[in-house]
Amino acid sequence: TATPSIRSILVIGDSHATGYFGRQLHKQLRAEYPEAKVTLVGACGKAEGGFLHGTPTHCGVITIHPNGRISRPKGCKRNPCKESDGPNCAKRGCRPAKLRKLLPRIKPDITIVQLGGNSWFLGSMEKGWPGVARNANKIADLIRKHQSLCVWVTASDHYYRPADSQDAFAKFYEDTLRGKCAVFNSRPSHHPYLEYGKWVRERKLKKKQHDGIHYGWFKAKGREIQKRWAGDVIQKAQAHWEAMRRQAP
Repeated sequence: TATPSIRSILVIGDSHATGYFGRQLHKQLRAEYPEAKVTLVGACGKAEGGFLHGTPTHCGVITIHPNGRISRPKGCKRNPCKESDGPNCAKRGCRPAKLRKLLPRIKPDITIVQLGGNSWFLGSMEKGWPGVARNANKIADLIRKHQSLCVWVTASDHYYRPADSQDAFAKFYEDTLRGKCAVFNSRPSHHPYLEYGKWVRERKLKKKQHDGIHYGWFKAKGREIQKRWAGDVIQKAQAHWEAMRRQAP
């Protein structure tokens, strides 16, 4: 049952959030919490820094508003600059709003962060990942500062990356954010239906028939996977909310 005291929810994420997974997450959250205003901001190709600094992306940004309307900043491929927009309109305008501006505007009770898929390649546990940890902590601290509960969704399976390294990266988020965010581990070891390679093999897809990360290539099965993923994330958020309410004085 929906908890009536949840009045506002914010979701930020990468290309999964700009696609079917994001639309499903928004739709299911609205159904689960009919009294809450749900806002989703997705920016493809972005890692944590993209939402901290509002850096441009070449492949698109969307906002799904509480009423379900979708908008895109000027300069994005789906909302290109026209002559009438003036000389200041540019592709660099296709950027997500900074989290520090989103939080006070939306005042979310729960913030769901679906990021990490574009951070794995930034290095290793020793070299690049400490920088990822700093940014993840900055996001978690911002969310806490605005008295919102943080739920972090780790990267889903990537066909072309070593499984053990991906498992280590998901655990890295669990360790980094312990005590700050409830972490939903999207690895197939936790949620077998998210194993990308299984669906590639089952459908006998060739390299050119998928990109190794987005479930949309699997058509109806891909929609089913993403729908389930969204539902499981909401269950995690609900459990975290109820646990925190029980702890409240």
